[in-house]
Amino acid sequence: MLFAFLWQIRDKIKAPGLMFGIYMILNGIERFCIELIRVNSKYHVFGLSFTQAEMISTFLVVGGIILSAYALRNKNKLA
Repeated sequence: MLFAFLWQIRDKIKAPGLMFGIYMILNGIERFCIELIRVNSKYHVFGLSFTQAEMISTFLVVGGIILSAYALRNKNKLA
């Protein structure tokens, strides 16, 4: 489903790096949802309980948001 969505919007995206940023966000969300189903060992840090994959998913979403914002802000400079 992720591939089909990205394939549909490929022609509408003009800013370099924006497609990868969107992929990172959606992949992170998808992975986070899958990890809610799986049974893994949890880490407890600062009162938060999370798995390693949930932490990676969070970094993917945050990184994707930062990359997308950067690509949109600088689309005229890079193109």
